[in-house]
Amino acid sequence: MRSVILTRDNGSDKRQTICILSAHFWPYYPRYGTAHPYTLGKTLVEAGYRVKVVTTFPQEIDGSISSRYNSKLVVREQHEGMEFCRVWTLQKFRIGILRKVLLNISFSLCSLFALFFMRDADLVFGVDPDAPFLLFPSRVYSLFLGSRYLLLVTDLWPDVVFDYKIASSSFVRRLLTIVSVISYRCSDAILVITRGLKDNIQRYFVPAEKVEVVELGVNMSVFKPLEIS
Repeated sequence: MRSVILTRDNGSDKRQTICILSAHFWPYYPRYGTAHPYTLGKTLVEAGYRVKVVTTFPQEIDGSISSRYNSKLVVREQHEGMEFCRVWTLQKFRIGILRKVLLNISFSLCSLFALFFMRDADLVFGVDPDAPFLLFPSRVYSLFLGSRYLLLVTDLWPDVVFDYKIASSSFVRRLLTIVSVISYRCSDAILVITRGLKDNIQRYFVPAEKVEVVELGVNMSVFKPLEIS
């Protein structure tokens, strides 16, 4: 796993570049999963990597978008040492599974607009949405940039869909299983947040040596034990 991120075969000493694919990123939105990707990006910058982020236009909770992004497909900006390529997608923060699926599909397709501004990357890091939605853009990015692909798995597909009884049709369940297995097997390495995820993902013919467990932690500079007198 460590070699997937750090090894480079061209003998260059320049700072390595990681391209993060994440529909949700900065700024923070409570309950919408932006804190984890943002923390990953900041941590990689602090570790000495050059970080490029492909994400969506930032929206307010009411769904409105700043006029800065009106009538644009891609906007480039920088924040806290990270280079952003923000792309147009369907609006976020709409209730319903179908809307969420459409958002994920639109990001999978529209994220390719940012490729015109990506000249190099040593690693493509797929963070959000879930693995099946990242299958297409991750393969295109990896082939176009000549880089390897690291996939972050926090929810195991298709299990999470079956557990919530979202898919009842046998055809849909079979299709989701096939796409999920392909998305796992097409990655060069997989990062999971629990030992249970690693054990379960191996049921889909993923070699154990391909999966690394990095459990979620606490930033002790922010959070400290409460002293009770």
